[in-house]
Amino acid sequence: MGNQLFQHFIGHQEARLRRVAEIQLLTDFVGQYKSAREIELAPLLQLDGSPRDRLCKADRLAKLRLPKVLWRLRGCESILQLPGYGVLVDGYFQDPPAFLRYPQSERLQLVKLWRDRLLQTGHLERPDRGHVNHIRLGDFFKTLSEARAYARERLMRLEPGDVITDQEDLLHDELASLPPDRAMRVVPTGQLCAWDLMRLFSRYRSISTNGSSLAFWAAVLGRAEFQSSNSKHVEIWRQLSP
Repeated sequence: MGNQLFQHFIGHQEARLRRVAEIQLLTDFVGQYKSAREIELAPLLQLDGSPRDRLCKADRLAKLRLPKVLWRLRGCESILQLPGYGVLVDGYFQDPPAFLRYPQSERLQLVKLWRDRLLQTGHLERPDRGHVNHIRLGDFFKTLSEARAYARERLMRLEPGDVITDQEDLLHDELASLPPDRAMRVVPTGQLCAWDLMRLFSRYRSISTNGSSLAFWAAVLGRAEFQSSNSKHVEIWRQLSP
């Protein structure tokens, strides 16, 4: 879901910049990735003061993925305006320059719109906990042994406290081999959907992660302090934090 939020944010910024009244969210592509997904943006659709969102199928032109073709040719992501057709926003948009294209006031206004909606619908909560360490394993590593080695090394460096991970059994195994003074509490999340996980993250005043885009958005929308192994995420967090 975190990657979808990046693209949706840029899509709305672009629509506001160009005074576009409607955004079409194409549902065809998210199910084609190795880890199939669905559009998970329902709580943020149809916001007052924003362009109208509409879920629809891609037409023949959109299916060509022309922005992706330009990305391969130029080495950078592109937003493509086609006269008589519209604007194609198709990319990850997780580099700081993608956000600097838009005025800070516009960026912060959209963040506030999202935050207010999510607080209203219960998808965010007010922070009542301190710091959480997030260790994303799963699709971040090619093999289980690589994930295990990373988890062990990360746990040895972290301050004792709450830990969230997508591989709880593996983390429990590694915690059992740590010295007693490395007390960590694995917060159960195995049955949570992406928005439930967002709500959980929002309860913490400080979040550290090894590159999770969902943890990034939880920090932005929950106004948490943020640390990440992804320096680009940290820079964008600064841009979106008043």
